[in-house]
Amino acid sequence: MLKINSVVMYGSSGICRVADIRKEKIGGIEREYYILKPAYDENSTVYVPVDSDDLHKKIKKVLSPEEIYELIKNMPDEESDWIVNYKERCEKYKEILDNGDRYELIKMIRSIHLRSEYLSESGRKLGNADRTAMKRAEKLLHEEFALVLNIEPDEVIPFIMKQIEPSEKKSS
Repeated sequence: MLKINSVVMYGSSGICRVADIRKEKIGGIEREYYILKPAYDENSTVYVPVDSDDLHKKIKKVLSPEEIYELIKNMPDEESDWIVNYKERCEKYKEILDNGDRYELIKMIRSIHLRSEYLSESGRKLGNADRTAMKRAEKLLHEEFALVLNIEPDEVIPFIMKQIEPSEKKSS
């Protein structure tokens, strides 16, 4: 069971603080809820029934700094597969975003970014669904990395690039 003031990653809502655990009557049914406040959206509140296994699976512990450094270290080596079928690709994006697996989020971002570069070479652009999915995935990762590493979300990319550069220079 979560504790009040715990910080967690919750599905596509991102980093949240457990503001309260209390009974609420929603939809005519009284249940106990985790009341989550997204860290970067103070106007939002997320109610997660304590007894819902499906929703509970979306709650993840926040990564440690060591885990973030390990993810960053493995980023340049990531393989990325583009899913050609639009419907299958959108379903996969939804699954990855809902699950919140950071490794899968990174692979998805990389795949979309590489596709964007490929399309750009022929003067074309990514579709809206791909751009939106990439922005949502980046937002989730940037918020978590920023919180854990005590930096601002807009400092995450420069931080990652600084970590990757030395390893790329060593292999040259």
